[in-house]
Amino acid sequence: MKYSPIAVLLAILALAACKKDNDTTTLPSLSGLAITQPSAYLASGSQMEIQADILSIVGPDGEKPVIGLYWQLNSGDKDTLKVDGNALMIDLSDPNLETKYKDSPLLRHTLNLEEDGKYTLYCYAFSKGYYSTSDYCRVNAVTPSTVVSGILGLNPVSFGEQTYWTINAAGKTWTANNLYDPSAGLSFRDCDVLDRGMGRLYSWTEAQALCPSGWHLPSVTEFKTSFGDAEGVIKAGDLIVDAKFQGNEMWAYNADVQFSNIYNFNALPAGYVDTNDQANTWNHYGHYAFFWTADEHDGLGTYLYLYEKEPQARWAHGDKETLYLSVRCVKD
Repeated sequence: MKYSPIAVLLAILALAACKKDNDTTTLPSLSGLAITQPSAYLASGSQMEIQADILSIVGPDGEKPVIGLYWQLNSGDKDTLKVDGNALMIDLSDPNLETKYKDSPLLRHTLNLEEDGKYTLYCYAFSKGYYSTSDYCRVNAVTPSTVVSGILGLNPVSFGEQTYWTINAAGKTWTANNLYDPSAGLSFRDCDVLDRGMGRLYSWTEAQALCPSGWHLPSVTEFKTSFGDAEGVIKAGDLIVDAKFQGNEMWAYNADVQFSNIYNFNALPAGYVDTNDQANTWNHYGHYAFFWTADEHDGLGTYLYLYEKEPQARWAHGDKETLYLSVRCVKD
């Protein structure tokens, strides 16, 4: 009996399909590995110890097999955790597991942030007969003095260990970058390595005491007479600087506002933090700059704010204790 080539081919494909359908083996997966989550931004040239937490690793039915670990930086080679040249294998069912390995230096990886850039460190836990489980952390390494570029100013002045540019406007001397006194306030995105570039955010109550002797928190009148027209109206673009964060534009572009920064005030879109509304924390980065004044209204602190879609600066009032904004100082 003769068979056509097409019939033979179809039979072979059918057999292959049957074999594939019958091969239903699926490995169970491990879960529960966790590693240290460092700050999103750290200084270039620094080191960070990353700890692997293995105590919660289990199989799908709660079993605790013998595991090994390896680390991988970005897309580099995998670095298997070893002791005396041999892979470190850990029996998760060991009743003394927590005593042996909780915070153990054996489970730490030194992350070297040698230069500016993005680093992603992965950790994998593997075991024979299981799919591995993993966790990762991401860090941006930055140089504090250059992470923000485009800030203009002259005649630097030192407040303790912090140095600021200054500007002269209508006979007044102002600081030309945001205060970053570490004795109070909040770091931008909770990363103190960004303090110098972005400034810190402070409550109104904190802001009253931040400016050193010979300087003070500006009033609404001082803002208007220094940067406003005859009616005290301030053009937002006159205060906004077209700065960059890690080489990327900070302000969202809008053609209605021209960022002239004619006074070298250097307003950055640091946004604000409302500690009563954590859901919106940092949501206004890239769109708004807010600055406390020494004034108050009906028990609230008065502030100036700039919005990239509004040609004019605006005034508003906020809670003195829970709202955190940028701060500038004026010389007495």
